[in-house]
Amino acid sequence: MLYRTLACAAFTVAAIGCTDSKCKVTPVYEGDLAPAVQLRDPTTGVCQPFGYEGGGCDSSCGQPCAEPTDVAWPDWGQCYSQCEGLAETQCKATSGCRAAYAGASFYQCWAVAQSGPVRGGTCAGLDAQECSRHDDCVAKHAVGAPIGNFLSCAAEGTTTDPGSCVEAVTCTTPQPQCPPDTIAGRRNGCWTGYCIPLAQCDALPGCGGLAEMQCIARTDCHPLYVGQNCTCTMTGCTCQTWTYDSCETK
Repeated sequence: MLYRTLACAAFTVAAIGCTDSKCKVTPVYEGDLAPAVQLRDPTTGVCQPFGYEGGGCDSSCGQPCAEPTDVAWPDWGQCYSQCEGLAETQCKATSGCRAAYAGASFYQCWAVAQSGPVRGGTCAGLDAQECSRHDDCVAKHAVGAPIGNFLSCAAEGTTTDPGSCVEAVTCTTPQPQCPPDTIAGRRNGCWTGYCIPLAQCDALPGCGGLAEMQCIARTDCHPLYVGQNCTCTMTGCTCQTWTYDSCETK
């Protein structure tokens, strides 16, 4: 449980409508004053500041003193916790930490809500708030900048790293056949068996070496074909058949 113990910070104040230099009015936070704590919104994944507003004052000029305002804190996980920076496997194994995914890719490790950690039961169907209380559930978010909104909750074991779109492949295992607008994932020198949507790639590979459908799906690439049994005129060639040859950058 978090306690609001950091409310008494130094404030810069100014006297307004009073000639007494010792008069003070309601203090306000300076722009560079850090909040008491930051909590992570489980729906957006964004950290938000929470703490006290106001503070002590001198009402000798007739200005009423404002009492400190105790802002209600939501049941969210604390930002910049011991969970941040943990790798995917470490995150899932650490109590009080939960894994967050952007699309199919591991994004970050976050602290569970203050009322957690909760374990057991089903993860499927939980909303963002309830999912954030479980350290045996993972949060799936949309791809965004830096991360999209919460989409669904899933058990830890149901999410596997789909791999990279650009890592080198050194194994001899055949490349998976992927549908258009996707590319075969690769990790540690071999294929992961996942077809990653191009929109979710860590980086896009170069056009050279792409298969025909992958080349067609890329707006920055252009497929090249070789014609057979062609008849050519000044206006172009007509061929009986065309065979995919290669892919080049537009």
